[in-house]
Amino acid sequence: MATTEKPHGRSLYNAGCRCGVCRAANRDHSRRRRSKHHLQPVSAPPAEASPPAEFISGPVTEAVAAQLADTAAAQERPGLYAVAIRLAQLLDNPDAVPQYASAAHRLTEVLTILSKSAARKGRLAAVRTMTDNSPR
Repeated sequence: MATTEKPHGRSLYNAGCRCGVCRAANRDHSRRRRSKHHLQPVSAPPAEASPPAEFISGPVTEAVAAQLADTAAAQERPGLYAVAIRLAQLLDNPDAVPQYASAAHRLTEVLTILSKSAARKGRLAAVRTMTDNSPR
């Protein structure tokens, strides 16, 4: 009785055969698969590129700038002011939808810090204001 044996190739490689023919078939298959997905040509950017959408001022950026324009803390802490504007620009970007929740949370934190009084005191100054200075 004749037994039917599978020809060597990728199917036998998957079954555990590691002969030269099976390894070559698997290698060729892997190369074809990689060339389809990973080696797509990249299109060149247009010659007259406009600024990215994330740097274009939108309604959130304008609202944050208007809110912080009157505060002394914005002039006192220009780094936090720049962070607030940049987060607002991110919220105006329609391509950054996955980052909206995180950016909104961080923006509210920065706005809270900037909206506090401009006179920042250390711990010792805060303790001094709580103690009674009258002699006993």
